[in-house]
Amino acid sequence: MRAAALALGCFLVGACFEPAPHEGLACGPDDWCPGSLRCAADHTCRSASSPGDGGVDDGGGPQGTSNYAFVTLNTYLASSLMTLTGADRECMKAAAAAPLPGRYVAWLSISGQIVSDRLGSANGWHRTDGKPFARDLQALTEGKIFYPLRKTETGADLADDVMTGTDDMVKSTGDDCLGFTDSSASQVISTGESTGGTGQWTKSSEIPCNQAGHLYCLQIDHQQPVVPAREPGPLAFLGTMYVPRGGLAGADTHCMADAAAGKLTGKFKALLSTTTVAALDRFQPLPSTPWVRLDGVATTRDFVTWDAPINVTAAGEYAAARVYSGATSPTQKSLSLNESCNDWTGGNSARLGTASSASTKAFGAMGDSATCNSDAVYCLQVP
Repeated sequence: MRAAALALGCFLVGACFEPAPHEGLACGPDDWCPGSLRCAADHTCRSASSPGDGGVDDGGGPQGTSNYAFVTLNTYLASSLMTLTGADRECMKAAAAAPLPGRYVAWLSISGQIVSDRLGSANGWHRTDGKPFARDLQALTEGKIFYPLRKTETGADLADDVMTGTDDMVKSTGDDCLGFTDSSASQVISTGESTGGTGQWTKSSEIPCNQAGHLYCLQIDHQQPVVPAREPGPLAFLGTMYVPRGGLAGADTHCMADAAAGKLTGKFKALLSTTTVAALDRFQPLPSTPWVRLDGVATTRDFVTWDAPINVTAAGEYAAARVYSGATSPTQKSLSLNESCNDWTGGNSARLGTASSASTKAFGAMGDSATCNSDAVYCLQVP
């Protein structure tokens, strides 16, 4: 009889909270859990030793509660928001419909209003699938992003442009559809890339004001920093600026020098295609798990399916850089010497990717550079 009544209650309200949840069940109001259990980052009750926290850890001691962050499934015309408060209202609606707990603000800027100021004392954000997004407010404003914010309020994956009005220095770009009042094609609003890291997540392009866009929504209730649980797998890092010389052997030597400077052990090769070999052919067989950054974040194993970009250097710095590739895909050879700086011996041009994108843009999508003077290179550990 009690079970039937509980099921009916859950149906009517769209969510359910048992008076004394067991481990693995949803936390109660105000993140309450019984006895020695605590409310983990995925908002389920867990013991301190339980792994069921979505991979989020506070770096020592019992886990606290961090904030949710998501990209809205719905899109909006900037002019329909009218104000920052209107955008916040849409975030609150999306969270409530999911349902997700807490208060939310939209990651949006207009002239004279810095978006980070709207987050108050909030610290620590994780996605709706539990993966960590940003350790704290300082990391967020510095572009030190863990997993890109490509999950909606319902946990669906969404790779698209997101309205922000905010540049990579967390300042207003001034492109905000005239303060969310204009719906014409002649005005634009700055957008970020939901698959992006570093500055790419908040400023990558723009859309006209007659086109609807998604919103980033960040919860502002908690002050719990988050860090990733280290994923297993071979290491990958973004190499320092490289002047192509000496072919693939020269590029590999460059990667090994960066690894040594970062006190990394193992053998590393440059992910570069030439007219005789495709980049990923140099790493066959591919590892069973994705390559992992120095911060413990999983990236990709095949450059088709991505968890996060390879934008952390061997020194642990988060960078936005153009990256040599040599082809439009790491499974392809260079179509000509012009795509590979004469097979990395010199030359005048090469195909480039962008390090701060966890998508096909990461390798070869930027077209050819005009010179072969100095750009970054991906360095992958040989499994």
